[in-house]
This record gives sequence, structure tokens and C-alpha cells, in this order.
Amino acid sequence: MNQDRRIPEEFLDMAPLYVLDALVPEEKQAFEERLAKDAALRAEVEELRKAAGLIGFSAAPTAPPPELRDKVLAASKPKMPGLLHVAPDLIIFRSDDVDWQPHPTAAGLLVKPLYADRKRGYLTTLLKMQAGAVYPAHVHQDVEEIYVIEGEVELQGTAMGPGDYCRAEPGSRHEIGYSKTEALLLVLSSAGDRLEE
Repeated sequence: MNQDRRIPEEFLDMAPLYVLDALVPEEKQAFEERLAKDAALRAEVEELRKAAGLIGFSAAPTAPPPELRDKVLAASKPKMPGLLHVAPDLIIFRSDDVDWQPHPTAAGLLVKPLYADRKRGYLTTLLKMQAGAVYPAHVHQDVEEIYVIEGEVELQGTAMGPGDYCRAEPGSRHEIGYSKTEALLLVLSSAGDRLEE
């Protein structure tokens, strides 16, 4: 680099740190004040920037190890109790590792989120209903699917028991649903469903 003696040594020493954005705010301010009025210092900084830009080309190209992509993708996924990333395109959820949570809008209901498709705004949830619990009327933003695992519920005036399945199309409306007994349901639904008063 240009060791121009017209530049005070203190600013020559600070120049590489400035190029790497490694100066503390007070030093940076002092350096930039000097930089604004010192053509030789500006030339030095420009040379250092060029050199810094070439550093990446100084090493021989090396292919990353094949497993690196999978490790990076797995590390970037949000950590959630019970969620195991078995492979990049396969997850397993151990629901026993997650506690039941009160339903945000209705008494007598507990939920256990299994998966949230954030791009689509779509949820996969276990829903536990106490006997006599009521699920509020709502309008479906997307397809809603309900599978009864245990117990008896009534939807739209129709009794459903274990193994029964209900599918509601986008824009359709569910009247109030209720459980005749304790019930456990698997529910796939939109996060944008709108509850009705």
C-alpha cells in the first residue's frame, strides 16, 4: 500500500480498519473528517478497498462437503419442541413433547399445534374438546379438514365419531360445533379463518 508520509501514521493505521468497518464510532467519525479533506488518505482507502475485494479470489475454489447444505438448512429451521428434522424434506413431530394450550377464543378447548405452513398460512393442529364444549361459528379462508380421532362431536347438525372426516371449502361457513363427549380431533385449517359473533 501507499505509505505516503503526508498522511499521519495514526490515520494510516486506521485506514485498513475503516475499510473493514471495524472502527468504533468515535474513531470512524474522526477518520471520515480527515478523509473528507485529505486526497492522499482517500487514495490509500481506495487501494485498500481494491485489495480487500481481491481477497476472496486469492484462495483456490473448493467444493463444500456434500452434507454442508443439509446441515445449514436444518440449522436455519425454527426450533420447536417435539419437532425432529429426519431429512431435509421430512419432519416428525412428537406431540408428547409439547403441552396442550388453551384455545385462544373458546373455553373447554385445548390445542396442540403440530405444524404451521407459514407461506400458505395453513395450520395442522390437534384439538381436544371437553364434553359440552362449543366451537364458535366461523368462515373458512381456505380448505378446512377435520378428522375425529376419539369421542363424538356435532358439526352442522350432523353427528360424527371416530374415523369420520369433514371437509369445508374456502368461503364456506361452519355453524357452532359442539362435543357430545370428550373428543380429540385432527384439524387442518387456515390461520385466516374469521370467527363470527
